[in-house]
This record gives sequence, structure tokens and C-alpha cells, in this order.
Amino acid sequence: MAKGAKLTQLLWQEMVCVALAIFVGLVCVGCSGKKVPDLAAVRGRVTLDREPLVGATVTFARQDGAGRSASAVTTESGEYKLQYLPGYSGAMPGEYDVTIRKTIVTETGRKDRMGFPEQQIRELVPPSYAGGDGKLTASVSESGETIDFDLVSQPK
Repeated sequence: MAKGAKLTQLLWQEMVCVALAIFVGLVCVGCSGKKVPDLAAVRGRVTLDREPLVGATVTFARQDGAGRSASAVTTESGEYKLQYLPGYSGAMPGEYDVTIRKTIVTETGRKDRMGFPEQQIRELVPPSYAGGDGKLTASVSESGETIDFDLVSQPK
């Protein structure tokens, strides 16, 4: 299979997995009879080299493993508002590891042997912010938080 077709297939597989995870989460919450936990509003702004980071995925994963993660996609101004589940804004109070990712897909200008455009995928955000290795953390209190992230292309 050509490189462009493989990348397209990987993107589709990733989207299907995300959609399936959301569906399973909704079914589990809907069928379990349990209420959604108390959530605190979490919002903020993400910049990269002092410019708004548009279309980045911001994910808060609880350090203690309790509950589920909350995530958002940044707007044109780099702002985000966390969602726990579709229709439920916020995150559970607690300590979080934060990941911020922005994937860019570009066409190379070449065609693969099947005639499809070849694509190149790269991460715009440096791995130190996208790895979930504890370099970005956040505390969420019961009253909610505004948490901004000022990222740099060449972290020290």
C-alpha cells in the first residue's frame, strides 16, 4: 500500500476509534444508572510562540486514574473549554497530566501508484507537550479554573 493511502487509512482508523470510544462512554453512562460526577468548569487559552494555537487537542488525564479524562479542541483564538462527555462541560476536581497535540496533514504534491495524493503527517507541538509524561500538569478545584498554556517551539 502506498504511503499516502496508509496515512489516510490511519487517520480514518483513528477517527473510527475516537467515535467508538465516545459511543461506548455514552452507552456506559446512559445504562449504568450512575450520575455524571460533579464537574468544575475548566477553560483557558493555548499559545505556541505567543500565537494562538488553533485546532489543537487539549486533554486532561487524572493522575490518580479515577474517572475519565476531559478534552477540548482550541478555537481560532486558541481558547478551549473542557468537555467531560458530550453535553457535559468541565472536569472532575483533582490533579491532571495535560497533553496538547496539533497534527498537520499536508499533501506532498506527488501521487502514489494508485493515483492518490501522497500525504505527510507531522506534529506541530513539540513532543514534550504532547507526550503525557508529566511535563504539563494542572490542578482543578471544585470552583473551576482558567488555565492558560504558553508553549514554545524549542522548549528548554
